[in-house]
Amino acid sequence: MAVSKKDKQIKQKESPKGKSIAQGGNPEQYYSQPPAWTFTNADTDMWAFTEEHIGKLLWTEILPRLKAWEAQTWGEILVRDKKLNHSLDLDDLNKVAQDRLARM
Repeated sequence: MAVSKKDKQIKQKESPKGKSIAQGGNPEQYYSQPPAWTFTNADTDMWAFTEEHIGKLLWTEILPRLKAWEAQTWGEILVRDKKLNHSLDLDDLNKVAQDRLARM
């Protein structure tokens, strides 16, 4: 007769050590780190990462800003220059701006 699934006993090989969550390091240490991306060295010969392929707006406005951020730390981007670099709630944009973003 087959063993019922109800009768199975779960065996635990080890018990977790302690009853607290292991914490270590400073959670704000990323403020001293630069962003992990790199657009400065983008291979425009091998990949289609050119103005013709990504569009004029991305090439002339967004890409230069991403490249500039590469030389800064997250603390400079998010804290020091907070007024220049902040997120926007899309619902707060006017209809024309929302439509333009939807087409991108």
